[in-house]
Amino acid sequence: MVSSVGYQENIVAALQRGARHFVQKPVKPEVLYEVIKYVLGEDGAVANAASAGA
Repeated sequence: MVSSVGYQENIVAALQRGARHFVQKPVKPEVLYEVIKYVLGEDGAVANAASAGA
């Protein structure tokens, strides 16, 4: 899920409803690319890198 609203309750609700990851806008293109790869299962180590860059 990509949103400009990163309130904790929104993030938790999105994840509970099936979101695989949460990205708050604005997001750098390279971070979004890594998150997409992670969500598609192409790279298992991306979650930490994406969180650090957000």
